Amino acid sequence: MKMSRDKKVRRELQWLLGIAVIVAGAFWLSQTAPPGQAPDLVSDTLATQKQQAGGKTGIVPKTVPNTVVGRASVLTEASMFDTLLVQTGVSKEISGKGPYALFLPTNTAMKLLPSGTLSGMTAVQLKRFVEYHVITGRSVNADAVISGTVTALSGDPLNFQSGSGGSASLVNSSRITATYTVGNGVIYVINQPLLPPALPR
Repeated sequence: MKMSRDKKVRRELQWLLGIAVIVAGAFWLSQTAPPGQAPDLVSDTLATQKQQAGGKTGIVPKTVPNTVVGRASVLTEASMFDTLLVQTGVSKEISGKGPYALFLPTNTAMKLLPSGTLSGMTAVQLKRFVEYHVITGRSVNADAVISGTVTALSGDPLNFQSGSGGSASLVNSSRITATYTVGNGVIYVINQPLLPPALPR
């Protein structure tokens, strides 16, 4: 009789232990994100913005503002000009509602400048150089402009020529290689930096 009671007690203890293990496992699972939520975590971290930029899709962190300044800051191929935008204070001038058009030379384009061009500029000249790459008050559609002139932020004229027959649009003699539309305007990536016309002496 005593043996059967011991067996009964053991079985009950084993049964209770099993339940405890199941409850502990369920609690542990409830504290862990289910596998199905992994994509949500990724989408919370990254905002995918599809842009017609030479057929490329840009993925921009949500923490970066969807503005010409924000987008320029994450285009690593144009980091040299982005540094100048910040250094000259022009980035603050184009951080509002806009619209703005920013012509953004790639690092390769910036290296086409003759040696000493930028280092030989005064602070005022360098700011004018950067402002010459910006249009404020309108988000220019370079593809829709057949030809024409627009005044840059520097106060100097920029000349446009729309591409035809599959050729790229031009601003001055620079070719537009990619386009990014953002919340407060548009960025045109260009293959040559723009040099403002010489001021009369």
